[in-house]
Amino acid sequence: MRVFLVSVLLLASAACVDGGDNPSKVEDLRVLAMRVEPAELMAPSCDPGTLPALTTPISFRALVVDPKGETRPVRASLTACSKQSDRDCNEEDSVRLVMFDEELASEELVKGEFTRMVEPTSGNVGQYVEDLARVLVAAAEADTYKGLGGIRLPLVLHVSAGEEEIFAQKLMVFSCPRVEGQAQNVNPELPGLLLEGADWAEAGLPELSGAGPFDVEPLDFSDREEAYVVPSLAFPPEPVHLTESWKISWHTDYGRMEPQETGGTDLGGFAGRHQVQWLPPANDPRPQERVRVWAVVRDGRGGQSWLERSFRYAP
Repeated sequence: MRVFLVSVLLLASAACVDGGDNPSKVEDLRVLAMRVEPAELMAPSCDPGTLPALTTPISFRALVVDPKGETRPVRASLTACSKQSDRDCNEEDSVRLVMFDEELASEELVKGEFTRMVEPTSGNVGQYVEDLARVLVAAAEADTYKGLGGIRLPLVLHVSAGEEEIFAQKLMVFSCPRVEGQAQNVNPELPGLLLEGADWAEAGLPELSGAGPFDVEPLDFSDREEAYVVPSLAFPPEPVHLTESWKISWHTDYGRMEPQETGGTDLGGFAGRHQVQWLPPANDPRPQERVRVWAVVRDGRGGQSWLERSFRYAP
């Protein structure tokens, strides 16, 4: 059985691919991104007796691409673990909570993504809160800073189809306002994409031809990068003011994207530009009725989302 371990963390994502493959090219079963809504669960106060955030319904959404599957049965399960090092949620001393375990519907696989609600039912609110609190307490104990900057609860998505198996990790943030100005994070949303300088609509199917490369870039989103506040490590903590610097990872099911990731800010304070190119394979002269491209955006705080676009291609 082929097993891939994928980390979809606060700052970056990585996927295991065979040597020589370009990580932007999606050829096998892949988990490209995961998000939760809300992006951060913030309690109204840091009083230990305040638990409203634990009963907040959580929408979990995943981008799962299976280009060779043709709607073959795919099973997915989501488990919360107490240790970030527990990449498959199977370490003996890790506290675990299974959130769902089921087979995906064929229409979800064709679309390439699925959504599940994680929330207590009317008959199990008490047990749900108790189980979730137990995992959160264990996650805080395993954290170097004991949850000072929020508890990052690892969610592990296990996806299997045929002989392929993937474990993907997403950190869900639980927090409380420790300093003035601290507010709940929201997921980043790209306003759109450009292909060769023209607006690239979701429903459109533009045509490209030739050897390329072809330019792809997002519409300007600088006004969407939030200013936010985090607590310092001092005691008592002081507010630290920061601004998001989004990163985008690029994927395609034909050809490749160069570079595979854009954006972010380096240690010198320089913000990377979001300019990328799609390049067709040099050894495959066949026309393509539909080439898919995915742009996965991350805000560096646990929030993420994605856009999918398609085009026709002729050599």
